[in-house]
Amino acid sequence: MSAEIEKASAAGDRALRNGYLVAHRRYVDAEATARKKLYELHRLVDNLRSRFPELEPSTRNLRDTSR
Repeated sequence: MSAEIEKASAAGDRALRNGYLVAHRRYVDAEATARKKLYELHRLVDNLRSRFPELEPSTRNLRDTSR
């Protein structure tokens, strides 16, 4: 998701430098949408962590299973 935000931001900057204002606006909108999705995902994870604290990596008994 972060890569999608960075990609839209870079494309928007290129479009603005080249004078393509409509394309710039489109990329800025895409970036804002991706940021909103990322925010919602973070909220979902935070809600899941508060509802199920036993799933938090720091509270689980993690064993090395690579052996």
